[in-house]
Amino acid sequence: MGKLRHIALYADDIEATATFYQNSFDLKRVLVRDFAITLSDGVVSLAIVDARRNANGRTGLDHVGFLVDDMEAAASKLVAAGSEHCGQIGRERANSNIERKYNDPNGLVFDIVTAEHARPVWGIPA
Repeated sequence: MGKLRHIALYADDIEATATFYQNSFDLKRVLVRDFAITLSDGVVSLAIVDARRNANGRTGLDHVGFLVDDMEAAASKLVAAGSEHCGQIGRERANSNIERKYNDPNGLVFDIVTAEHARPVWGIPA
């Protein structure tokens, strides 16, 4: 069974946005890159991504992510429900054994990942 453990949003100012969520909800920085800051409460990660990296420059919710115990079982269940595999999370670190993207009936793309991806990238215990 999957567990909601990740939310990603695009922001114009990732530093100001990260600082807001840190100060408002006592989230901790778990990963900082030039294009994104990932925060966590220890259970769920919040990735704040530079909107200039997005092709259409929009801000707001980008995707959610689910932690799964068994990638193949989760993928089979999604396909049986009508979802389509939409690719990998990051081209430079793509590994379909630990992370994949799928879509919901509305076209929203979401991540499914194993603990091997969630620990270092989302910064959460898994």
